[in-house]
Amino acid sequence: MTQDVPDKVYCQQGPKFPVSRIPLSRCGFVRCDVFVPDIPIPPLPYRNGKLLFPIGHLTGTWSTVELQKAVSMGCEILKHHESVYFRTQKPFVDYVLSMFKFRDKTRADYNEAMSVIAKLIVNSTYGKFGMGSIRESIHVNPDLQEVIERRMRPIESPVSIPVFVEDLSVETDYMLPHIAAWITALARVRLLEGLLLLPPESVYYCDTDSIVTSARLPDSIVGEKLGQFKIEKWKNGHPMDNIVKASFVAPKVYSLKGTRKGESKAKAKGFAQFGGGNKITSDDIKALSGGGGLLCSRFSKCRTVIRGKFGLLKGSKHLLMKSEKRVFAKDGSSVPITIAKEDSK
Repeated sequence: MTQDVPDKVYCQQGPKFPVSRIPLSRCGFVRCDVFVPDIPIPPLPYRNGKLLFPIGHLTGTWSTVELQKAVSMGCEILKHHESVYFRTQKPFVDYVLSMFKFRDKTRADYNEAMSVIAKLIVNSTYGKFGMGSIRESIHVNPDLQEVIERRMRPIESPVSIPVFVEDLSVETDYMLPHIAAWITALARVRLLEGLLLLPPESVYYCDTDSIVTSARLPDSIVGEKLGQFKIEKWKNGHPMDNIVKASFVAPKVYSLKGTRKGESKAKAKGFAQFGGGNKITSDDIKALSGGGGLLCSRFSKCRTVIRGKFGLLKGSKHLLMKSEKRVFAKDGSSVPITIAKEDSK
């Protein structure tokens, strides 16, 4: 958010605009057809139910910064459909830098609580920009005239009080999806640039803002400064540069083990409040990878409460083992999914 972000639209182009004249150095978004060759780490996101990074013939809308990176990697823009370009400015520099002071662990007055608060403030700002306009509002015992005027839908409920749902389309001044999309694109390109500095066979896992690798990134891009990659730390404060055992079962489902006693980390997104609050362990990750289930518990959501299920809900949950992101071999290696020309949308 310290970089240039989209401000006002200054130019739009239609289907007849030639591919050779697409100004990839400008801030903008382009809907186009792209061919991605067979490369280990494809650069362009593509949504086909799930968000993929495939090779082959793709049709979609991408930021110019991602398309520029893709072209530099051998991708070819085949056809231009439409595009929009923005003037830019840097409205968030002072704001982000003032918040980052609380996140800087090199400061003598670093405080963990203030760091968490600063992170939430900055993340929620970005989140507000990218909020969707379609919402649902739940109404308990509304007036009949209100139900008719707002076209509410009834919800089945075991309680005697009538409950309805209203579909809303919300437009507010703070919903600026082009800013959120541009920030996301810059972050993806930064992550991609880090990945391309590593041998493909050394990369075991990659997430939104992290890489697990057996190789080392150049010291010039690793550190505690804003925009740098940082080496994560174990709970004992030692850096995570001594991983000796790891298991990556699915996106956001993995376990790590270091050389020193107590150095372990396990994560399984979606298995909320496992075991009534107990922490996920490497044994749990192993059980999930073998098709086993874990006891999960979570508090009732609003809709669930309306249907008569109150309090702490418990049940066994299993992991869907089918990979939809890449094609995996028996030895654990993987290659990108291929999108055929006739399947591209």
